Order: sequence, then C-alpha cells, then structure tokens
Amino acid sequence: MSLVPRLLLLLVLLGLATTAPAADGPLPAAEIHPHEKLLIKVLEWQPGKGEYRDWTAVGGEYEVSRARTISIPFAGEVSVEGRSTTELAAEIASSLQRNLALTSRPAVSVEYALRSPVYVIGGVESPGAIEFRPSLTVTEAVALAGGFYRGGGGTLRLERDAINAQADLATAEDAVERLEARLLRLEAELAGQEKFEVDGGGDPVVRPDLLEEERRIFEARRQARESQLESLRDREELASDQLKALREKAVNLDRQIQLTKKQLEGVDDLVGKGLAVASRSLTLERTLSEQEGKRLDLEVASLEANLAINEAQRDRVDLLTAFRTEVAKDIQSTHSSLAQARLKVERAESLLREATVVMPEKVIDRAGNMTVRIQFFVTRRDGESVSTIEVDKDAALQAGDTLQVQLDLDQARRKKSTAAVGRSDTPAPIVLQ
Repeated sequence: MSLVPRLLLLLVLLGLATTAPAADGPLPAAEIHPHEKLLIKVLEWQPGKGEYRDWTAVGGEYEVSRARTISIPFAGEVSVEGRSTTELAAEIASSLQRNLALTSRPAVSVEYALRSPVYVIGGVESPGAIEFRPSLTVTEAVALAGGFYRGGGGTLRLERDAINAQADLATAEDAVERLEARLLRLEAELAGQEKFEVDGGGDPVVRPDLLEEERRIFEARRQARESQLESLRDREELASDQLKALREKAVNLDRQIQLTKKQLEGVDDLVGKGLAVASRSLTLERTLSEQEGKRLDLEVASLEANLAINEAQRDRVDLLTAFRTEVAKDIQSTHSSLAQARLKVERAESLLREATVVMPEKVIDRAGNMTVRIQFFVTRRDGESVSTIEVDKDAALQAGDTLQVQLDLDQARRKKSTAAVGRSDTPAPIVLQ
C-alpha cells in the first residue's frame, strides 16, 4: 500500500477526518438553562475608606427556576431568558440602584456555579451525560464518553488513545498559552507600565483572546491600586491643609501673647507706683496663661497632623512595595507552573505520536481497505424551539447540548475490497445513531 492511501486509511480509522458540516444554518446562541446555578457577587465602592464593601445579603448562589428567573433580595424577580451573564449582571445592578435609590450602580458580577451537562449519544463507548466546561469541543466530548464505539473490533483502544492524547495535548498547550499570557501581564505590572501593550507577533505568540483577558485583569488591578493611592493622597493633602491652618493660628496667637506680655509689664509698673489696682494685673496674667495653653494645644495638633502626613506617605510606600512583592512571587510561581505545563505538552506529544503513528502501523494492514465515515450532530434548545445541525470535530459545545455521534462503514468500499480478495464473510455495514 502506498503512503497516501495508508495515511488516509489511518485518518478514518482514528476518526480524525469527518465530513464537512451541513449548511443548515448556525445553532442558536448559548443560554442560561433552568436548574443551573449562578454565583452572584455585589460590591459597593466606598471612597472614604478606599475599599469595597461586599453585599453578602444579596450575593450568593441562585438556582434558575423552570420559568428561567431568579429571585434576588432588593432586586426582585429577574428573568435570565435571552441574556448573557454580563447582560444579567447589568440588569441586576440597575434593579438594585432603582429599588434602593442609590446614587450610583453597585458592581455586580455573575458567574456559573453549576452548568447543565452535555449529553453524548450514538457511536461512543459510554453514552450519557458528561460535565460541561468552557471551550469543550466535540473531540473532547467524545474522549470523555470513552472514545468511539468499537464493538469488539480489532482496533482495540486505538481510537480512544488517539482522542485522549489529542485532548490532553490541546489542554496542555492551552495551559501553556494562558500561563505565557499571564507572565506577560505580571512582567508589565512589575515594570510599572501604565498600559498592557503586547506585540501580537512577538515570541512567544499568544492568542489575542488570552491577551485581551489579561489586559482586562491588568486594568482592573491598576484601577484598584490607583484608587487606593488616591485615597492615601487625599489623606495626606487633608493633613497638610490642617497643618497649614494650625501654623497660621500659631502665628496669630504668638502676636497676642506678646501683646499681653507688654500690657502685663505696663500694668505691673503702674501697680508698683500705686497708679493701678492689683486685680488688673491678675486678669492679664490669667489671660496670658490661657493664651499659652492654647499655644501648647496648637503644637500638639501640629504634631498629630505631621504624624498623619507621615502615615499616609508610609502607607503609600507600603502599598506599592506589597504589590511589587506579590507580583514578584506570582512571576516565580508562574515560571514554575509554565515549566510543568511544557513538560505535559512534551509528554502529550509523545503519547499522541505513539497513538497515531507507532501503534497504527501495527494494525493498518489488518484494516484492509475498510473506511469509516464519522458524523457529528449537535442538538440545542432555544426556549421552546430545538435546532439540530451537523458539525465538525472542532466545534465548540454549550451546556445542555446533545451530541450525536454517527459511525457508518463505507459499504461500497468494503464490497470492492471483498471482491478483490475473494472473500464473502465481510460483516454487514454498521450504522450507530
């Protein structure tokens, strides 16, 4: 057998080549399903304290009802139908602001706590429900369902090993890219950059969506840090203004003390000559004592203002130092995780080569000219309507989808092969639905 037919046969045996998707139109967009659980967090920024307050009475896990609604304190009954998690968060924030008469909208985030499973039926070893995770593809779903159905055929674990190895490799490569993107963001933070700008054609090359995700994290952390620094600068400025006012009061009080002392000297002189009563001298002495007491109070207040200025400056330095220390530790941890992820990529590549090149060479002659046509169909519900289309092996699945795997032996090719070798005991075509 020449090289090209052998490679084509290898592809169909492993299920790595499928028919093109049918042109039935796109599937409906993913939606939030009943009985899924959503994790809702509500935060309110308090400028005076320079920190966020967590609304624990509102946040928490909520289960979507059969009517596709969730009931939230102070926000009421909120519909999730036709909304993404981002749109739902905006709706909850608006409801809270409106119902509680807030001057500004609180920060609301909505994440999935529990997703509907993906159901795999048809030509797989273990049909049933598998746990959904973001970016789950058809190939990965088949691997989680035990690989293609073999029915005791001679390919043994070949298909499963190939799919598992391919899924492991994709997972490891994705982890490497995510860690590389994170490392670029951490290095930008450590360098004190105001913006996270990365050349898309650099080395390593990181997917744009991962860079955008890290850019959002960079900006959120920068804004939080800048807000804390601004709060500390406000404290320092307020203490400086207080210190300035205290110094002006001290200057005026010093002039009054000098005038009182001069008056007291003059009155004492008159009392000594018998031209003034002693009570007047006592009144001036009491006034002078009160003024000197106020002057001492101003000194104490000035020391407290200076202390507040020093504390604000120290807190600002501590904040920046703690942030840089945290980033440096994260960089070290990310380097370690990246090294481990790259080892996993190398191992997955080795296993994939063994499953797709080494082992198939041992069974390819036993396969003859038999070919297998593999088709994937995804069924997705959109409200009351249901859509089913044919997809390819790299199509992304959504929570609640039903994946049907259909395997067809090519009967025409098998008959031709049987006639060529003079055999009549070839099994009938198998169609798994």
